[in-house]
Amino acid sequence: MLPGDDFYSARRAAAPMIDERFQHFHDPNRRAGLTIARSLAGIDKPAWDVYLFYGPRLLWEASPPAPTMWAHQLAASKWAEPKRYFYGAALRQELSAMAARMLGGADKS
Repeated sequence: MLPGDDFYSARRAAAPMIDERFQHFHDPNRRAGLTIARSLAGIDKPAWDVYLFYGPRLLWEASPPAPTMWAHQLAASKWAEPKRYFYGAALRQELSAMAARMLGGADKS
């Protein structure tokens, strides 16, 4: 999303986030971001700086389903819901709460 983004910068950014459940990749054509944005009702703008949580029963078919829970850091976005906007300590707190709800089984759709 930034002018200096490339495969190597994406790889460096992903390095501290090691978990077998994560999939990291570089998408210079923004295809994944556009597809994810559509699942969130985005309008021709790629999703980035979004955090998506999917319940275990959601089916991924030709396109990803809408996530069970999500948050973003898109302050100036025209399509990402303002109530889902968090940054800094508030973002960490919200993501921790979402992860706890997902792991605790509060929402398994």
